[in-house]
Amino acid sequence: MTSPRPSADARVFDPVEFYHSGPTAFFASQRDQRFSYCLYVPASHRTATTPLPLTVVVHGTQRMAERYRDAYRGFAEEHQTVVLAPLFPAGIGEPGGLNGEVVQQVLGEAR
Repeated sequence: MTSPRPSADARVFDPVEFYHSGPTAFFASQRDQRFSYCLYVPASHRTATTPLPLTVVVHGTQRMAERYRDAYRGFAEEHQTVVLAPLFPAGIGEPGGLNGEVVQQVLGEAR
């Protein structure tokens, strides 16, 4: 039994490149897995000789991090910057809480 061969028009993705270019899936924070984030990595990262700058876009109370990331795709390509969109779940600081106290704490730790 032989494995089927891909057709001539089939796209083959490099497994690392597939997940680290353009819009990414959500990744769990390694520091606190209650939090996750997604990225948009511009095509220029493939030829960059230095690390690209990072732009962080923070969602509002509706928790639409992926939508914010996608809205900044053009910005990322034009300015050659990686866009990071963290997802801060509701109710972390207090049950049902939608305020930004957790966001302020996390951003304060990042400084």
